[in-house]
Amino acid sequence: MRKLAIILFFNCAVYGIAQQNQIGSTTGKDSAGSPDTSQKHEIIARNLLKERGWIKNRNSALVRGIEGYVKGVYTGADKIYLLFEIQNRKNISYDIESISFITSPLETGRREIETEEKVYVPIYTNQPQTIGKKSSQKIVYVFDKFTIADNRNLLFIMTETDGERTIVLTVTPKQISQAEFVN
Repeated sequence: MRKLAIILFFNCAVYGIAQQNQIGSTTGKDSAGSPDTSQKHEIIARNLLKERGWIKNRNSALVRGIEGYVKGVYTGADKIYLLFEIQNRKNISYDIESISFITSPLETGRREIETEEKVYVPIYTNQPQTIGKKSSQKIVYVFDKFTIADNRNLLFIMTETDGERTIVLTVTPKQISQAEFVN
């Protein structure tokens, strides 16, 4: 119960920051006429939207017609890029209330290793406000470079406005350490 309260508390704060950094929200060139360093990760993120993703295993979640997939983890320009695909199979659109990325301890048998949770805030995203009915959307989240310990997972939590369809996807430390290089 305590963890759920913490997650819900951070959801609103993380979502507000992510909404300020939408794709296409900045101007884009430095004085030399080339994309500046803050724009490079935006260009890479746009290019990743065309990718199919390299994670082919059953890394997905299905909740009442909303299915989420972790499609790929990429690295480049000292950033980590997470590629997700969200499919809405129902006739009711999915209005995104909040997203959060937190680390969670792994469970070993019946016992859970107690560690503090850490919240990761994306510096950039192309996240839409709504995923339309019977549609699919690829979403890229960009973070400053990080790693997580082997005894933890990174959880992606997406909640619905005025609804109870909450998607929780897991990104493992192995997927982060084996991230594909992009430039």
